[in-house]
Amino acid sequence: MEKAKPKQVKLRSVLACETQRGCCQLCYGYDLGHNKMVAIGTAVGIIAAQSIGEPGTQLTMRTFHTGGVAGGDITQGLPRVEELFEARPIKKKAILSDVDGQVEDIIETGKQKVIRVKAVRNSKEVHRRTKTMKVLVKDGQTIAEGETIA
Repeated sequence: MEKAKPKQVKLRSVLACETQRGCCQLCYGYDLGHNKMVAIGTAVGIIAAQSIGEPGTQLTMRTFHTGGVAGGDITQGLPRVEELFEARPIKKKAILSDVDGQVEDIIETGKQKVIRVKAVRNSKEVHRRTKTMKVLVKDGQTIAEGETIA
């Protein structure tokens, strides 16, 4: 690839496969156990789950094949593994700006905070949030569309 220096490369992935059910051979690729294209009908999802599950089990049992490396605490990565696999509900949704612009002002009124943004295209955007929500922008700050403001 480095020698050929192609201008474009077509990438296939099980995450973007357009097959209606399952995954096609081209998107899945090689069966590493047999060094050839995966056979049609192979339970690739189960293989993937097992490849994730076995190291996860080793982590929880505090055992791991370290490949000749002695010692080392492998359990430090367990909380992150847990975060990745457990879908926890979001406590509070972030407020994102819908426009490029500048924070005009942040006003507290009663039980709300009002964040006014003057858009680059001369329109205004107003966000009303509870007083307890943490505002992440300041008066006069320039913000981009999609940026977290609270």
